[in-house]
Amino acid sequence: MATNLKIELLNSKGKKETFKEDFVPAIKVIKALDLIEESGGDKMLKEIDQNMVDFVVDIFSDEKVTSEAVWNGLNALDFNETLLDIVYKVAGVDPKKMQAMETE
Repeated sequence: MATNLKIELLNSKGKKETFKEDFVPAIKVIKALDLIEESGGDKMLKEIDQNMVDFVVDIFSDEKVTSEAVWNGLNALDFNETLLDIVYKVAGVDPKKMQAMETE
């Protein structure tokens, strides 16, 4: 059963807004898998982060979910975890299994 994707962003007025997406085209799985592979490569971290932000913006159809909104609306302490959760969910990958594979 499909579930919704959601992201919570702090808006310019300091209030949290939740954005939901209930349909993600299956073709996005390929990009999500590319991002997962890319995160283990030798690209610069800022490039990887920007690619994940771009991916998230592309996933959500609400025009308020922009690159700027994501960069300014996510807490830096949860930034990577939030983005990776969305990427893993779209890819259909269990993050716990990914972490176990990375530690082996």
